[in-house]
Amino acid sequence: MDEPVAPTSPPSAVPLPAPRLPLRNLVPMLVWGVVFQALTSSTSSVATVAAWVCLLPLLVLGRTASLSVAVVGGFVVVFVGRAVGLGVGVDAAVVAGAVVVVMLAHRVVYRELPVLGALAAPCAVVVVEYLASRFSLPGATALSLSVRQAADVPLFRWVDVVTPLGISFAIAWVQAILAGFGESFLVFDPVPQHVRERGLFIATSVCFAVVAVAHVVGFFIDDAVGSGSHVDVVAGVAGVGLVVLVVRAANRKPLWGLSPRRSS
Repeated sequence: MDEPVAPTSPPSAVPLPAPRLPLRNLVPMLVWGVVFQALTSSTSSVATVAAWVCLLPLLVLGRTASLSVAVVGGFVVVFVGRAVGLGVGVDAAVVAGAVVVVMLAHRVVYRELPVLGALAAPCAVVVVEYLASRFSLPGATALSLSVRQAADVPLFRWVDVVTPLGISFAIAWVQAILAGFGESFLVFDPVPQHVRERGLFIATSVCFAVVAVAHVVGFFIDDAVGSGSHVDVVAGVAGVGLVVLVVRAANRKPLWGLSPRRSS
C-alpha cells in the first residue's frame, strides 16, 4: 500500500457561505434605524443621546446584509427618519446619501482589515461632514453628529483640540466598535474577539498619536494661514486615513463579498 504523500503547497482558500441577516433581526434593525434617525433630527434633548446610536443599526446592516439591501435599506431608513425633522426634500436625501457612503466605507474596509477597520466609518463621517459644510450642501447642519451634542457635555471640553469634526469622529467610532462586536450575535463572524480587542487597542493608540501631532500642526498652520485652518487639518488627516484604509482593503480579496475564507 502506497504511503500518503504530503502536499507540496498549502490548500487553496475555500469560501464559506455568505452570511444572511435573518428576517427577525433585519426588520427590528430597520425600524429602530428609522426611530434613531428621527430622534437625531429632532430639536429635543433626546437628540444628544440618539446621535450616539443613530449609525449603529446601519453599520451592522452594511456588514451583514447583501450590498443591494444595505444600500437601498440604509438610504430609505435615513431618508424616512430624517424627513420627520427635516421634511421630505433635498436635505433628507443628502443626509441619507452621506450615511450610505459611511456604510459602504465600513463594509469595504472592516471586512478586510478587522484590526483597524473600525476607523473607516468615523473617517468617512468626518470627510462627508467637512465636504457638506465646505460646499454648503443642503442638510449640512443636520448631517453633523457633533451639532447634536450639548455644549456642557464633557466630550466638548476637547472641541478646541479636535474641532467639532473630531467630536463627530469620536461619536461615530464608538458606534463602529459596537457594531463590530454586535455582528457576532447576528451572523457568523470570522473575526475572533481577541483580534477585535487588539484592534481596539491599536486604533486607540493611533488616534491619540494622530490627535497630538495634528493638534500641534494645526496651531502652527493657524498662526501662518489664519483662524479656521485647524478644521482643515482634521479633515485632511481623516481623508488621508480613509484613502489608505480603502486602498489597503481593495488589495485584499474579496472586496465586496462578505464570505469569510479559510483553509480546507
